[in-house]
Amino acid sequence: MSNKVSRLPYYLGSLLLAFLFCLRFSITTSFLFNIQGEDSAMFYLMGKSWTEGYLPYVSLWDHKGPLIFFINSLGHLLTGTKLGVFIIQTVSLSFFVYFTFLTFRKRFSDLASAGLVVTSLFWLGCSYEGGNLTEEYLLPFLALSIYLTYNWLEQCKDGNKEHNPWNAFLLGFILGFSFLTRLTNALGSCGMMLGIGLILLVNQRWKNLLWNVVAYVAGFLVITAPFVIYFQAHGALHEMMFGTILYNLTNVEFTANKTIANGPGAANFIKFCILAINSLGLILVSLYSFIFVKEKRESALVWFLASLFLSLWFLKSNMSAHYRTLAVPFFTVLIIELWDLRSHMPKAIPTVIALGLIALPLFQTGKKLLDYGVYFDNSEELTAAANYVRETVPEEDMDAFVQYQGSQGIYLLLDVVPCYHNYSFQETQAGKSPVLAEDVVKEFSTCKAKYILSRGNDGLIRDILDTKYEPLPSRKCKNATYTLYKRLED
Repeated sequence: MSNKVSRLPYYLGSLLLAFLFCLRFSITTSFLFNIQGEDSAMFYLMGKSWTEGYLPYVSLWDHKGPLIFFINSLGHLLTGTKLGVFIIQTVSLSFFVYFTFLTFRKRFSDLASAGLVVTSLFWLGCSYEGGNLTEEYLLPFLALSIYLTYNWLEQCKDGNKEHNPWNAFLLGFILGFSFLTRLTNALGSCGMMLGIGLILLVNQRWKNLLWNVVAYVAGFLVITAPFVIYFQAHGALHEMMFGTILYNLTNVEFTANKTIANGPGAANFIKFCILAINSLGLILVSLYSFIFVKEKRESALVWFLASLFLSLWFLKSNMSAHYRTLAVPFFTVLIIELWDLRSHMPKAIPTVIALGLIALPLFQTGKKLLDYGVYFDNSEELTAAANYVRETVPEEDMDAFVQYQGSQGIYLLLDVVPCYHNYSFQETQAGKSPVLAEDVVKEFSTCKAKYILSRGNDGLIRDILDTKYEPLPSRKCKNATYTLYKRLED
């Protein structure tokens, strides 16, 4: 890999692996499937609408940062369909594959590194939930930063404590990227930056520490500032901040209250922990290295803080599978750290653990593939519901249509933009924020919508439906019954 010519096979191999993975696993964007999904459909609808002049958070609201909508808008501009998003996903994942390969190659042969990269993709398959979610777009940046951090930690053992500010810039960029998607996604990278800062502090590298702080802030600002300026210029900065941060403060509290005792139960908790072993296991390995391997204490500190921050969020979250995506890049670190421990403990122990880390995702992902599409495939119900709307709502009234508490994919099937900015999972979203609940009721009280499609969970607006709308004949759509409400004329 000493020149551009010799690197070409690695680039092409990375692209091929990424393409094959997205083709099979990203079922909400892959052209092999016709599945809308939930969050993926929402992000694409928001992005598509943005290209058509609708302003996020004002015209359409969601509690994610604007960057995920921007990525989907770029995808829509590329091809006019979800294929553009699929292309972006493939390119993004190919960089993750490439940087992961480079990191493995610091310890292993090309062939072994390639095999471990494939194992990393199987780990990704364990946490992948349909594709086009916020975490996957962070993977290449995390993989690159782990590669740079690993290189620096190797130099630290030789006495070179000067940390390249460009890596701090990248870690700041990751923080900004997370701020503009889901802020908790940055916890692992924040742990890395804290560990790097502590090492510089202990070694009294004051000038280098200052430049790293400046670079970290610059990395954060270079990605966040354009979005802040854009929404400020459009008079919607408060709306963006509410959707990006303020609402999610209550959402995090709500999510944290649904953990072990109140949430998925002991069996699912144990399974989640097993599949989050790339971060949870790295805590234990780093602790062992810090205590028993003197020359690895600095690297152990960085990886301990990174995995600790990430793991604490996992255990305090509602344990959604896609959260674990952010632990996948640390599989690289875990394998290398275990490999290095062979000379500090009986060789059989790290070898057996490493083999288990390779076998587990192969088994779990293979099992998942047997019914992967079934979990996300709501196409039959959505198609039936969309046909119900087409047959009932006149074409000229489609711009006055909104769905209440249902899948956002229906808007894509109907090729319409909902007439209310509170257009998705209104009861669920409002249940986490009194401010949003009040806004939902206020918006639906305007009766701007001529037709409202409901699946029955409509307690917040029940009085409005009873007094301002008349129910039309309901229709059974697979497992749910839908009812269209038509506004009463004055």
